[in-house]
Amino acid sequence: MQKITVNIDLTKIDKTRIVERKYTNAAGVEITAKEYKMDVVEVKPENFKTIASGDTWALVKKFFVADSPTKEERAAQTKTNFVGDGVVFVDLQPQDTAQPLAQAPQASPQAGTNPQDSQDAPPLDDSHIPF
Repeated sequence: MQKITVNIDLTKIDKTRIVERKYTNAAGVEITAKEYKMDVVEVKPENFKTIASGDTWALVKKFFVADSPTKEERAAQTKTNFVGDGVVFVDLQPQDTAQPLAQAPQASPQAGTNPQDSQDAPPLDDSHIPF
């Protein structure tokens, strides 16, 4: 799973696009939410930009954030309002591609026996228990 850190320039937000929505939560309390719709879009790989890096890691700008266009804006082909970007942490260490080790089958104790009484199990040291 990849975590995206989103940076938004609040001076670029069109305050007239903030929508107020009211609803009642499960506890019966009326909640007023102010929402602003925007899209986070991945750019083409050739446009990825490394912002910072070290020997084993890189911080890469892979996304842009823009206002979600309304139906009317899409029809009029209005210019996109870019409000921010998204960056991800990339591990440059080669990943181990080996298959995970299969778990060894566990012997089930026979009915009426205590697995701790087995000759194979080391004795328990209970000297550190305070009672």
